[in-house]
Amino acid sequence: MGQNSVWGIVDDIQDFSAKSPGAFASWNEFDLWANGQDIPEFDPSYGTPQSGHRSLFYVSGSHLNAAYWSASQSISAWSTGQYDKPDVTRIQVGVNGVAWLWYAQKSGTTGSAQPNFPAPTEAVASYDGATTLTVSSVVSGTISAGDYVTAAQPVHPFQIVKQLTGTTGGAGTYQIALDAGIASESAFASEGVYIAPRVTDGTAVWQFGELYNQTIGSVLWLTGALGDSYDTPVGGDSTIRINNAWLDGSNSQMGPTAAVVRAASGQVAVDFTANGTQAGRNQHTLSYSTGLAYSVGGAVVHRTFDDGIEARPVSVTVAAGTTIANAASASGPYVLVKANADNSGVTVSSTLGNTGASQTIMNISAHSIYVYPINSSWAFYGKSVGAGTLLLPYSSVTAVNIGANLLFAEYHPPAP
Repeated sequence: MGQNSVWGIVDDIQDFSAKSPGAFASWNEFDLWANGQDIPEFDPSYGTPQSGHRSLFYVSGSHLNAAYWSASQSISAWSTGQYDKPDVTRIQVGVNGVAWLWYAQKSGTTGSAQPNFPAPTEAVASYDGATTLTVSSVVSGTISAGDYVTAAQPVHPFQIVKQLTGTTGGAGTYQIALDAGIASESAFASEGVYIAPRVTDGTAVWQFGELYNQTIGSVLWLTGALGDSYDTPVGGDSTIRINNAWLDGSNSQMGPTAAVVRAASGQVAVDFTANGTQAGRNQHTLSYSTGLAYSVGGAVVHRTFDDGIEARPVSVTVAAGTTIANAASASGPYVLVKANADNSGVTVSSTLGNTGASQTIMNISAHSIYVYPINSSWAFYGKSVGAGTLLLPYSSVTAVNIGANLLFAEYHPPAP
């Protein structure tokens, strides 16, 4: 009864049958039966991101609180017994606007004044599993003898004894020593590590830990063996209505390398007109491959190249003649020119399109024009296949049609 929370659903499904799956062979279902709107339509929060009372899948990540340093404080070091609770004293220390965590390596009482907690040196390093740490790069700071190395590895921070080779305090090799009672640490390769001294504070000793603010690597990440596939990782049916957005990044703070959607070259990034049927898939799509392309029925109808040049095919007869003015199209497989400045552009003859035929294209405007083949099936004298050819004012070029393809041209650069 009531609207309570359900926590900790964990499923591990393994099918050893080697038979085709039947109904509900692998199924993880959470049914919510209730009444009423999550947020009423007249509520000011209606349709806003994550403003709901009901959330079927909601991840809340937050860093653990940590105390600040205080004088004459009794602190407890980490206990390492099999069933010991990790009740170590942790403090948050800010350096240059960045919050770091330090923890008690040795129990005791802090002094009367806060010691200097430095920002850690950040480096990329490898460890041979014996006595040598190899630092390939130092991102910030310098390395000194007596500093301790900590990260996901080594499990227990170990001390730098001295530098063996390389730039002083920078990239090179270092001799290390394990703490008393630590028999060994596993080797690791090319890992980001923090390097900082231990800080004596009264009768206590602090060890550098990590960043205070956390990150989460993945919230929903699909895996499988090579060749496995998923039909619908995230989907829905027509009985529901989406009030905000199916995918919403508007309320998120995006980092400098982040993206709301990331797609590889050649992948369909957006399908605008899917209607829930196989026949309706990928009929109007946006994708990238040597340029941003909009396709209809599998054929590119508009492409923008990385240098800003645009290309469009001419396939509809709306006028007669051999002069294409102001981006209009003429009968026959002529060229398309975006020459809004002077209402004139490129002239061609009336025979174009037969394999092996030659075609002279002339710029009759007072502006430079690019003749550009989008499908790499046109060759121009003195140019590689698929490369653009610049027509200076009142110049011409002879092109050879090596396939039954449309020719593309664009006005470039803007008229003076």
